[in-house]
Amino acid sequence: MTGWFLFYNCAMIPGIDFFAPLAAFCFSTLITPGPNNMMVAASGVNFGFARTKPHVLGIVLGHSGMTFIIGVGLGRVFQDNPDVHNIMRWLAFAFICWIAWRIATADIGEGGAGKKPMTFFQAVLFQWINPKAVAMAVGATTTFMTGEDGGTLIESAWIAGMFLFLGWPCISVWALFGAAIGGFLKRNRLWLRTFNITMALLLVAAMLPTLF
Repeated sequence: MTGWFLFYNCAMIPGIDFFAPLAAFCFSTLITPGPNNMMVAASGVNFGFARTKPHVLGIVLGHSGMTFIIGVGLGRVFQDNPDVHNIMRWLAFAFICWIAWRIATADIGEGGAGKKPMTFFQAVLFQWINPKAVAMAVGATTTFMTGEDGGTLIESAWIAGMFLFLGWPCISVWALFGAAIGGFLKRNRLWLRTFNITMALLLVAAMLPTLF
């Protein structure tokens, strides 16, 4: 029985023709600019990499978990009920505007005293209303899942696992970039204020294509 179980599960491991394009898709969508990456870059500038780690971890675990759930069936809800997706997009836009306001008006004295970086749980929950994150999850599961031989659950796990594996380095790059230039920007209050306002505007601008 144990031997059959191991044989069955090994047989369900996809080949390079599955993993190579999946890895390329996940990497390209994770590393490119979007609400998550802009927010962690701004957080890296204002709070440093160490205090931004919970935010990064929340994105990585939250998005991979959402991808798995969508893969095993929730994606059908979005397809059959487009109004649900529309409501989520506008909720995300309202939340992004609030985040952008916080970034633009961050207290830059004493290292941003009185302001806090996004928490782990806030980052996890944000994935569900982040249009790019949802599109990435739906796009990956729609493109790479075959559903053959009852493998929906396992294929969803592999796709979510790829996002998990590549998520930490890809998202961390943006946080590290922010932390690296943070010391330079903090030498001058005007530079830091300009950066924060620019990031806030880019964050809102990144959402506009998803609304219209």
